[in-house]
Amino acid sequence: MNDLAKLRCEFSLLASGLVMKVRDFGMMAAFNEVKRSNEQAIINAYGQAGRAHLAEVLGARGFWDLAKAIVDNGAANGIRNSLHEQGLAVDLLMYDTEGNYLPGSGSYKELGEWWEMQHPLARWGGRFGDAGHFSFEHQGRK
Repeated sequence: MNDLAKLRCEFSLLASGLVMKVRDFGMMAAFNEVKRSNEQAIINAYGQAGRAHLAEVLGARGFWDLAKAIVDNGAANGIRNSLHEQGLAVDLLMYDTEGNYLPGSGSYKELGEWWEMQHPLARWGGRFGDAGHFSFEHQGRK
């Protein structure tokens, strides 16, 4: 198993713990359903103080076909090196009980700080303007 595959395994285990940890912060009670679309697979979780969606784009054929077309046209070389594509990042979208999206890093702060303590490579996007982003740093990318 190469280094990236090992990191991907470690990340997957911790990312599942991340979703469960949301419940500990009073943001959800349990997983409710899993939905798939052409763009993403979303795990929905509902709770007392809010609900969260873990949006994971890995393996979503429509998204990556579009991304490949953009890269092939030279418009977005960054997609080619995405940590999401490598299985080392997820985006967690949080909502209040009324269904209003909570975009600010304050909603994610406690969870982000918890995430950073779980692994030496764990990075929280709230440190660089993307509060819902949780990843492992790899080859200098967060």
